Amino acid sequence: RRHTPGYYKWVVLTLTTAVQTGTAFISQGIGALSPFLESQLHMSKAQVGLAVGAINLGIAFTAILFGKLTDLFGEKKILVTGGVMAGLSIMIASQSPSFGVLLGLLLLTGLWSASSTPAGSKAIMTWFPYSMRGFAIGVRQTGVASGGFLAALILPVVAIHSNWRWSLIFAGAISIVTALVCMLLYRESNQPSPDAPIKH
Repeated sequence: RRHTPGYYKWVVLTLTTAVQTGTAFISQGIGALSPFLESQLHMSKAQVGLAVGAINLGIAFTAILFGKLTDLFGEKKILVTGGVMAGLSIMIASQSPSFGVLLGLLLLTGLWSASSTPAGSKAIMTWFPYSMRGFAIGVRQTGVASGGFLAALILPVVAIHSNWRWSLIFAGAISIVTALVCMLLYRESNQPSPDAPIKH
């Protein structure tokens, strides 16, 4: 068996948290751009609400599917593919000429954004011993809140200095970059997952 340094599980935790943050940057960022969508794309408040909900609806549709795909193809492929495709989808959405087109592309973006949670959890289950998994998953899950906070902090500034379209492009770039870093540094374990000890 290939020897894996003991510190590598922390690399895994960092990578999966980064990918979770990258996809959350997209899914949580639409709300932060609400004023700009209203004024620049001439959307009503109700339409903005639907736009925010479209991403979450997409995530709900494919969360279970990506869990199954992670079991079939491994967590690395799903983390990388999902992160890149979510980023590309939101970049395409940035070019939407109307509310209807934007709504459809945001739904598509949400379909891909669901990938990071099951794949990241599988990575934690693989690399962390049973006694540390709850802690590690808790840390990784902070990526959702971190992504939302950073999106609220950064995307409006980008929109003020340019427009909402560049904000979505920036969000997509963050997702793609974190996914590519994961592709370069993450390696799947060739050893069985360290499961819980059997209690008699």
